[in-house]
Amino acid sequence: KEQINACNPRSLYLWLTGVVGRAIRINCRYDEQKYSGHRKYWCRGYYRSSCEDVIDTKAVNGQRGRFSITDKRDGVFTVTMENLTMRDAGWYNCGIDQFGRDTMVAVKVHISDGKIPDSKVTGVVGQAIRINCRYDKKTYSGHRKYWCHGYYRSSCEDVIDTKAVNGQRGRFSITDKRDGVFTVTMENLTMRDAGWYNCGIDKPGFDTMVAVKLHISDENQWRVHQY
Repeated sequence: KEQINACNPRSLYLWLTGVVGRAIRINCRYDEQKYSGHRKYWCRGYYRSSCEDVIDTKAVNGQRGRFSITDKRDGVFTVTMENLTMRDAGWYNCGIDQFGRDTMVAVKVHISDGKIPDSKVTGVVGQAIRINCRYDKKTYSGHRKYWCHGYYRSSCEDVIDTKAVNGQRGRFSITDKRDGVFTVTMENLTMRDAGWYNCGIDKPGFDTMVAVKLHISDENQWRVHQY
């Protein structure tokens, strides 16, 4: 089987960077009318002839060791690689199995051993906290922004995003003036709000995320945090 996508370094391919010990998520897009019922896979290698399947949609519970795959048949299947190591670096492909030749998109995975400093913020019970999430406005001004609860994207549940009606959902609100900063506000904080969150930007291939650790105290203080 041959690739129908031009997947050489001078052509179109996706690239992403992961960090040792953390996780990355890859959103592989496809034509849902043509391929919703086809087997999807994530293989390691540049050419199909030497690309070894890491995981596919026939895997039990979509899980195989550190790798997982989900396909809701809505035009995107998602691959998650957790607990990354330096050996995970290299070429991969999002693939769709079909008669005659597979549809594939090459992905170059880089792994960094540099530590990303954990961002820590402190809120106060009964009060509010505001988080300013910074981004490159030239690249991401039109993208969906979100605030999710969890450390890894695969288990990070969206709390609110920029598609919310009037930017409001219960105690949470979000604003994005597309000027390089989107702001999340959490009101009437409780001790249960403590934990890991992420400032996130939705984009093809993989999301841009910054992890934030939220601590809750009973001290009288108001905090505005920049990311």
